[in-house]
Amino acid sequence: NSYILRIGAGNYQAEKFNSKNLTGLWRFNLYGSLNSMYPIWIANVGQYSLDDRYRYSPVPITPGLIFNTNLTSSNAIYGDGTRQHTLSLSGGPLLTLGTFSRRYFDFTQLAISGGATVKSGNSPFSFDRAVDLSNIGIGIKQQLVGPLLLSAGASLNIDAGSPYYGQLINSNVALSWQRRAYNFGIYYNSYSGVGGFRFSLNDFDFNGRGKPFKNIRNDVIAEKAFL
Repeated sequence: NSYILRIGAGNYQAEKFNSKNLTGLWRFNLYGSLNSMYPIWIANVGQYSLDDRYRYSPVPITPGLIFNTNLTSSNAIYGDGTRQHTLSLSGGPLLTLGTFSRRYFDFTQLAISGGATVKSGNSPFSFDRAVDLSNIGIGIKQQLVGPLLLSAGASLNIDAGSPYYGQLINSNVALSWQRRAYNFGIYYNSYSGVGGFRFSLNDFDFNGRGKPFKNIRNDVIAEKAFL
């Protein structure tokens, strides 16, 4: 289980809902999210060393089937007196095959999720108005060769009360180069028409396997003295 609790306040200037006109309002928000994972099947990966399993990932990949759930609550109050309160529940299986340690096609991940949201009130802004209150989504990640990873995903609106019922409400594809310490790649979201470049660094607070640099240096000096 993991959770996020966030409180925020700001004076926003953004588009009104269903309008291109800008409006400026204060927004106070309390947000909480609880993620839970329920293992259904976990594979035995004793034949793989940790060094192999860390080759292309900052965390070791373990094949298995996990059921994920997410419970989210968001409560926002705006400067004009309007409010929007939402409670969302989503969940679905995550299947992982392979350990991402070999050179070709050694990692496949398939996720399916569905969710529903109940809300009270509406945001005056377009960027945080809760719409598409029920959806189902699918995502896949596939190692091609070495650290080259292809991922894609899409979500379908299944909210019968929405004018966009039965339509895709999100779709994306990404090609990334992933290593233990960093990853970078390009992505494109065909639903929003937005693409770009992503780059991230990992393990700033690493405290796992390995020796500190000063100890490695002392070991080398001792080895040279012995030789």
